[in-house]
Amino acid sequence: MKMIVVVADGSGRFQCGLVRNPDLFRRHIAKATGAAAVVWAGVPVLATDACAMVTTIERDVLPRFAARPSLQHEPAFVLAMGWVVAGRPLVHTAWRRAWRLFRNAVSIIPGLPTQRRTVTNGKVGEGA
Repeated sequence: MKMIVVVADGSGRFQCGLVRNPDLFRRHIAKATGAAAVVWAGVPVLATDACAMVTTIERDVLPRFAARPSLQHEPAFVLAMGWVVAGRPLVHTAWRRAWRLFRNAVSIIPGLPTQRRTVTNGKVGEGA
């Protein structure tokens, strides 16, 4: 299982990656830049696209903060990362589930037209 890792390197930049071992990733970056500190590491939830999450983190979250080791204790950074990795996928899933329940509830009301797919002789869309 791969983890999303954000590392502050020795040159004052962020390195973000999807890796199996965060400490080996940190050591590799420290070897190249002189120093490195893991500021955040976590596992993506709900079978979401981890590569898309890394892109979102690099695009939306990291530009708002300066790369430093003490960043891991800053509440704004922790909340921003938590929202991208856990909050947004949970809200999206809850919204889709509520919409599906609403759609199913409306479809059982008599008199309302519903969209139905008909299958005749193995072909979709042909009516009887």
